[in-house]
Amino acid sequence: MGVRQSDSTIYLCEIYNLANLRNMKTNSLFLIGTLLSVGVASAQIIQEEPNDSIGTATPSTLVAGSSGGVFSIGNNGDGPFGPTSGDSTGDFDFFAIPANTGQVIVVDVNANINGSTIDSFIALYDDVGNLMESNDDDGTSGDSFINFTATEDRIYYAVVTSWVPGPENIPAESLPSDPNTAGTGQGAPGGGIDDYEVVILLDGSKYLTRTQPLFPLGNAQQVTEGSMTLNNAGLESTTISAIDITGEGAGAYATTQTFPLTIPPGGAATINFTFDPGGSLETFEAALEIVSDDIIHPTLSVPLAERASGILFFRLPFDDPPESATATFGVPAEVSGNNIPAALLVNTGAPVPIFGRPPLAGDEGFSTFFNDDGRSGNFAFTGNNFPHPASFTYSLWVRPTAGTNDDVLFNRNGAFTQQDAIYGCSITTDGRVVFRINNTEIVASQSGTVPDDETHHIVVTHLDSDGFGDFSADRTRLYLDGVMVAENRYTMEVPQYVNERNSRLWIASRSAAGQGFNGDIDEFQFYNIELNEEQVARLFSNPTTPIVNDVLAPPVITNIVRIVDREEAVITFNSLPGLNYDLETSIDLNDWSEYLDDIESQGTSTTVVAPLISADTTELFFRIVLVR
Repeated sequence: MGVRQSDSTIYLCEIYNLANLRNMKTNSLFLIGTLLSVGVASAQIIQEEPNDSIGTATPSTLVAGSSGGVFSIGNNGDGPFGPTSGDSTGDFDFFAIPANTGQVIVVDVNANINGSTIDSFIALYDDVGNLMESNDDDGTSGDSFINFTATEDRIYYAVVTSWVPGPENIPAESLPSDPNTAGTGQGAPGGGIDDYEVVILLDGSKYLTRTQPLFPLGNAQQVTEGSMTLNNAGLESTTISAIDITGEGAGAYATTQTFPLTIPPGGAATINFTFDPGGSLETFEAALEIVSDDIIHPTLSVPLAERASGILFFRLPFDDPPESATATFGVPAEVSGNNIPAALLVNTGAPVPIFGRPPLAGDEGFSTFFNDDGRSGNFAFTGNNFPHPASFTYSLWVRPTAGTNDDVLFNRNGAFTQQDAIYGCSITTDGRVVFRINNTEIVASQSGTVPDDETHHIVVTHLDSDGFGDFSADRTRLYLDGVMVAENRYTMEVPQYVNERNSRLWIASRSAAGQGFNGDIDEFQFYNIELNEEQVARLFSNPTTPIVNDVLAPPVITNIVRIVDREEAVITFNSLPGLNYDLETSIDLNDWSEYLDDIESQGTSTTVVAPLISADTTELFFRIVLVR
């Protein structure tokens, strides 16, 4: 049964179809100022532009005093005020939400978590335009989330827009200067132009938010353990009845979680998974089907597309042509094959970067000029959840020019601290290259080794052979122009990220508003292992040829021919181009001694002659060792 008000007279009417109830507009369920709960309602609401102010807000169809939830699919750049088809003063999508005192309003944007590139920003106003609350990031991604308890009976207005990197880096810069007047924003969204989903709840009973399923970086022979977290943002316990894994690549994934799984209001549950690539470097595409009593997504499909990685995980050659676009994921172009999103941003008031500069690495392609503008005028960064292996290597070519303060090369921070809170590398004003972990100097070059207006190749390697957890690592090394100039064998372990919030890789800046780099950068590479000295030397000698899959092809002896009358053996083994190997021998497989050293690779197969093998020798064992 349903209740409606007309001329202060109460009428009862049959509601034969729940879909009809879900599509009823606001004001259809009032009872003389006191609003009746008519059960859970949820539906998709359709936006129509323009809806860029309080007066043109899209009705949420929710009813004050009732319980329910709706969702809408929108775009942060369309309409008459967006950059796609409008005047670029800022696309603001407003929604009207009537609520009684004490009711809980939830506004949740799902964009990054669904693969969208936008960096959302949301706010909640009262009906005269007073700002009640705003939010940029929800704590696990670039998506936004608000949970607000209504302070009085009135209509509230939620707005969805993009984070705007303004000069003061304050929330107000992302919002309209007047929420009652369209076209009063600054424009220039912080992320790309893309679609989003917004969920709006009013005393929503059961609603699950989630993190992206994350699997640590592993190789093709490694089974990795991943997880995702489900949070109940509703006011009642939510029950997950099943999580099914479907699709062509489903066989690579598994979970040991038992169901049903009940999550109390405000509670969370972590679901653990395993990923087994079975020796393959292909991408395994599948979907998690989360089945629950969620009032918005009773069946939620979460895409999976994991793959094992070779040792090269991320590469920006900075070969983007002159006048390339900024503030767009895909520029600079990432070419490792792992599809890691990257973008180059320009802080408000800063000069634009210069693409298409002469190359620093080799004789082909380009480099890109960054301008620090006193802080961080230009910078490149990845999306959240950039991999965080315990061991790694960074390689890049730089030509710093006179700027402001230190020149930041790369940085990992757990928040916008503008410190090397995880780790970071910079060139000091006196020309030292310094690498820090947890804001502590670990390795550094001598003063004047990288002065302004000179081109140099910089490599930082870090080895933690037993992974995170024991507060110590094996070593950290710093190389300049192919030669190791500093080593720390008493180095500390790299801190782990707590919740992956702002887990970006920053290039030429410590954060979105931190200290920057002034000069050219070329051929930026990130590896998920510690490269050895020979490999680093190869990167210096062949700057546009990255190290690929060395660790996936250990040396294996394929043939031995003994020539007794010459007292020698001819040994052939699988090898990798550009590497050196040692030949060792043993008579009992326990004690080994070096027999030949620094054997230069002949390509994918190498043949070497082992001399001075006595004709009286009855048994001798050989092994090939990669020189490190």
